[in-house]
Amino acid sequence: MLSVNEFKRPQRLNLYEVPESNDSLEREDFDYPDPHGFKLNIAEQEFYKANNKIVHPFYGNWQDTMLHMNLDHPNEANFSNRFLLTHSYTQYRCNFKGAAYEAIKTHAICGLRHAQILLQLRPKWGISFQLYAKNGSGCNTLYELLSLDYNYISYAEFNNSADAICNKLTQLDWDKYADEMWDRREEWELLSLYDQRQWKCKLVLGLDNHYTHITSLK
Repeated sequence: MLSVNEFKRPQRLNLYEVPESNDSLEREDFDYPDPHGFKLNIAEQEFYKANNKIVHPFYGNWQDTMLHMNLDHPNEANFSNRFLLTHSYTQYRCNFKGAAYEAIKTHAICGLRHAQILLQLRPKWGISFQLYAKNGSGCNTLYELLSLDYNYISYAEFNNSADAICNKLTQLDWDKYADEMWDRREEWELLSLYDQRQWKCKLVLGLDNHYTHITSLK
């Protein structure tokens, strides 16, 4: 089954410290800002590291594992054989304060428009989850069972939703939903990926949105 990890829930998402590499940052280090997401450009990663925030080497963001698969569940020995948890984590985006803000501002004054974008960032929290399943009929077709991506600009809403999501996902009868979803595949398999995820989220969690902002779970 799925189990809850101990994961970070930082409330204050501010960066104050300046990296030693600040003076040597190049123009291209500020390229590809992602103000509406969580991916960090090279310059941002340097500031995160200077503030002791661990940046994921592949995804280029600050995240922490939320749920994991308990492979030793005594009553569901085959859970890990049928299901594949590709990822389950919370992620965070900070803004710049104090000396860090002034350092970014110096780059912006020098004409780096991407640095100007970083000065306008707001703190945000996110939850990302994806689980695959096999059809269980002997063909072992692997299909996406549930995918969630939620963003929050309120710590209270993020914290409450993280609890609700964890509680819901750890209590579900996943075999039941996997069987039902596969039996009803004619209703979703020809839909776009976006609409498929909406359909599946409605079936499993009773929610209308698999992405962005939510306030509560049933």
